[in-house]
Amino acid sequence: MSSSNFIGLIIQPNEPLTLSIDEGIHFTLASLLDNAKPGRSTLKVRVRDAEYALCSLTHNKTEQQSLDVYFKDVDEPTLLLTGVNPINITGNIIQEDDEYIPDGEDEEDEEDGYGPIQFRDPSDQNFLGGFELRHFGLEPQYSFYPDKIDLRKEEEDEEDVRLHDNIAMGLINSMMNSGDDTKAKKAKAILGKLSGSIWEANHVVWM
Repeated sequence: MSSSNFIGLIIQPNEPLTLSIDEGIHFTLASLLDNAKPGRSTLKVRVRDAEYALCSLTHNKTEQQSLDVYFKDVDEPTLLLTGVNPINITGNIIQEDDEYIPDGEDEEDEEDGYGPIQFRDPSDQNFLGGFELRHFGLEPQYSFYPDKIDLRKEEEDEEDVRLHDNIAMGLINSMMNSGDDTKAKKAKAILGKLSGSIWEANHVVWM
């Protein structure tokens, strides 16, 4: 059995916040505040000296992003924010009798001396929740999609480009390592169109 209580945090730019976790935290949404100023803010998490991008929010463009990120006490995560605006991040504190397993997770996730293995790979889907290939110009934006976000069009500098490159490559890697032959084949096809360089993502033309 497990129970959960709501948690909401406001992360300020350039003020790292290390989370004190008794059992578990599951973050589900990041959003800008009502008084946000023009500009971009990027939320990252540091886990055992490795940093992972969670989302990048921009006033009047992308003001909220769904997340599916679960941390245990052994992760000792630190939230980092760069940019002009604070970000509100919400989710649940998990109080566990038995191990809490977020939707879609294997009940027998392996652990070793460094903690849950799923938090040690930057290509892990847990750090890519909410992002899709179409957000980076790697899939067509069909009319039935609820949003038409193209993060490539929002890039303002080389840091934005590198951030989006890393997230996009993480999405591709997660497909390659998913164990799903269809996803792996699709990932290989995307890499083929990129001619081995994720930097060329903006030049992919979908017919």
